[in-house]
Amino acid sequence: MRVTMIDSICDIERPGASGLSDLVWRIARELPGFGVEPTVVGPYSQGAAPRVPGVRFVAAPAFARRRANLLTLIADRLLLARTATRAAPDGVFYTVDVIEAAALVLCGVGRRTVWHGHSNVLHHSQFVRPWDAQMYRLLLWSSRFAGPRVARVAVLGPGLKRWWTKLGVPEESIVVAPNAIDLPTTGQDATSPRLQGGPARLLYVGRLSPEKGGVDDLLRALQLLTQCGLAPTLDVIGDGSLRIELDELARQLGIAARVRFHGSLDQAEIAGFYRRADLVILPSRGEMMPRVMLEAWAYGAPFAATPVGAIPDYLQDGDNGFLLPDPSPVGIATRLADALSDSERLARVGEAGRHSAAQLSWRYAVAALVEEALAPVAGGNGGDAARRSEPTRNDLHLTGSPIVDRPPALPQTAAARAGDRGYDP
Repeated sequence: MRVTMIDSICDIERPGASGLSDLVWRIARELPGFGVEPTVVGPYSQGAAPRVPGVRFVAAPAFARRRANLLTLIADRLLLARTATRAAPDGVFYTVDVIEAAALVLCGVGRRTVWHGHSNVLHHSQFVRPWDAQMYRLLLWSSRFAGPRVARVAVLGPGLKRWWTKLGVPEESIVVAPNAIDLPTTGQDATSPRLQGGPARLLYVGRLSPEKGGVDDLLRALQLLTQCGLAPTLDVIGDGSLRIELDELARQLGIAARVRFHGSLDQAEIAGFYRRADLVILPSRGEMMPRVMLEAWAYGAPFAATPVGAIPDYLQDGDNGFLLPDPSPVGIATRLADALSDSERLARVGEAGRHSAAQLSWRYAVAALVEEALAPVAGGNGGDAARRSEPTRNDLHLTGSPIVDRPPALPQTAAARAGDRGYDP
């Protein structure tokens, strides 16, 4: 089975640097083990492409060195689609970008396309920046145009199916293929003692941008906790357009001494923060299945997040994490004070999170993607080859017993069962 994967990266000088670009290459690295021949098409030079055994690379022309507006963005997506269809006229096409999915439909290969929905159209619905309204309309149109016309839409959690069906995607075309995590190797997963009498160490990892949001409310919650005598510290890892504004807000709130903005760090540096954190917090207003949740779990760090996207499909409040149902500063402060009040419970939650991460390995996630999406679209010999190749998801013994269905046997909240994510298309 041949699969052409499109890497619609934002920085053409740094392939694999962004979350979605890294995701494409990480999946491509696993596919040969399932009898799949992957080709990655990206708008960067041959020399810049990562070297991955068993993965063919095709360089696509970039319409502009910098995507200055929506027109250059659309032109880039169309050039990528045209390059992909010419480089691999047969086989299956895979993309994580909805605009790219629409471009593949326009190129006539929609019925051989798998769109893995890692992006949230609603990220741009708050119209904070001048171009958000236009971007939102483009993403919404692309979703409604491409969704019913591609062969499969792979979503990250079962609770998200409802949202895609409202965009016109037939329910029978929607499958679940979760995000995944590389578990720390032996010797890397040891965690520092937590809550040993000093101030609690809180950690935020993510972009500081309007489509994420929530960090401003986290800072105000930290002020409330400080006024109540808890005085935790907060490390903020990540960069974005709101960094200067948030730094100034911390000063205005009188908590600048308790907040450190570290900017963007490499993964090895971030791992050290996970190992030392008493609680990792993601108060975002919009997410799908965030990598930070899986990373915190992998390092045994207790994790708290707002119940958005696929988070409630995998996180059960008080078991393998904490939900923040009230995202206001008072609501966040109240929930954090409760979570930090019991060190033994924090330790149990951290261990349960580590168990959850073990169930979401890359071998498992790619097996799900191959069996539920890629192989059925390929049909015929392609599907047979994928099923014959090892390992399949039924061969995986990640927690002592085979995983035989999806999502993994993680706790599920009532909100997830109801499909309630707090937004509507």
